[in-house]
Amino acid sequence: MLRAMADVQEQGDVFGMSDDWDVTVHSGRKGAGFSVAHVTRVHLRPEFVVVETHKGHRYTIVDEDIYAIGQEPTATDRSGRKAGF
Repeated sequence: MLRAMADVQEQGDVFGMSDDWDVTVHSGRKGAGFSVAHVTRVHLRPEFVVVETHKGHRYTIVDEDIYAIGQEPTATDRSGRKAGF
């Protein structure tokens, strides 16, 4: 999924997001959804991923629980479009 996104820098198992995009990782398990907004970096590890946000928060998510990654232009480049998945 990460390779399909625009302006993603890949260095081994680490994917960095461009400042021109707001990226949200959507995950969930048995009806309990969890979304991480403003993702700047994703580290792939065996059986889980570590997601970092622009505020420096880090989340560890089981890789099988991630079902979507949303990417949209930053707030300054949305041209009136509302955020959402």
